[in-house]
Amino acid sequence: MLIIKLIAKKINILELFVLLALISGCTSPTNQRIDVSEKKINIRLDRFEQELFSADTIDSLFVKQTRIKYGSFFDLYCTRMIQLPAVNDGVLALNMSQYTKDKYIREVYLESQKKYKDLRSIKSNLEDAFKHYSYYFPKKTIPNAITYIAPFNYNVMTMDSTIGIGLDMYLGTQFKYYSSLELPQYMIKKFREEYIVSDCMKGWFQSEWELNEQANDMLSNMIYQGKLLYFLELTTPDINDTIRLGYTANQLQWCDDNEAKVWSFLIEQKLLFNKTPGIFMKFINDGNSTNGFPKEAPAKLGCYIGWRIIQSYMQENGNITLEQLLLNNDAQNILNNSKYKPKK
Repeated sequence: MLIIKLIAKKINILELFVLLALISGCTSPTNQRIDVSEKKINIRLDRFEQELFSADTIDSLFVKQTRIKYGSFFDLYCTRMIQLPAVNDGVLALNMSQYTKDKYIREVYLESQKKYKDLRSIKSNLEDAFKHYSYYFPKKTIPNAITYIAPFNYNVMTMDSTIGIGLDMYLGTQFKYYSSLELPQYMIKKFREEYIVSDCMKGWFQSEWELNEQANDMLSNMIYQGKLLYFLELTTPDINDTIRLGYTANQLQWCDDNEAKVWSFLIEQKLLFNKTPGIFMKFINDGNSTNGFPKEAPAKLGCYIGWRIIQSYMQENGNITLEQLLLNNDAQNILNNSKYKPKK
């Protein structure tokens, strides 16, 4: 896939998850707002792409100094993200110099600088999200951020105490190279600034709470995606649902109107405990729609239902903390104790 996330804490490459919708008729935790105005968080945001593309000379000394400043991010960027041969620092420097002078790459860089000359708003919104994160997880690390371009390969990466943001993946739906890559519309519609903070928080979640290796059925995958949606709901309360979840307004409305029907279908077809990825993943993976449903039905209906189950579970079990929820890998237990029953 072209849109993937590098979780460097364990050096895994994961598909970027684009997730689903807030449901009407159920009190959202975001209506019980947490006051984080007194929290002080300052995320350092480094413009790596500016340092790289504005360098007068890229030689062995530049490579050594940049590696010292950016640590393992630098090597991951070179070897994984843009895949430059690096026999030694001299060879790497030569390849990096050629890379920054490439006409096509430089055009993408200049467009990213034109659009993202000022990142103060993104920085502020990211800090607000991590203020909420810190409220729920006071002992966990608050990362810093690095921006880069790695044309159309990585939108978000996480490693140790760093979140990387690929600005080339957020140049707007009309950016000419997106359509020339023949990417599907459900991807292109999310290549916008509004998605940056939500994608960062998704990436951070996935680096902290990985899908259990024993989660080999549909219900376990649904519950994991539901947890992620709930996490985003609490940490990014000011982000619009359609932005946070990657649905259009009409798709979100369809889910609201047809929740009970979708749930009944999953039960009747005995899909909850299905262990055949080729069958159940069509309800988890992203796409333009869900096969077998009306054309108005979006993809990832299993994730949507998973979120509804998690919301119900947390409302029914008011003593459960967010951290306790995320550490509970018993999907059947969560479903049973959620008392989930969508209204018809």
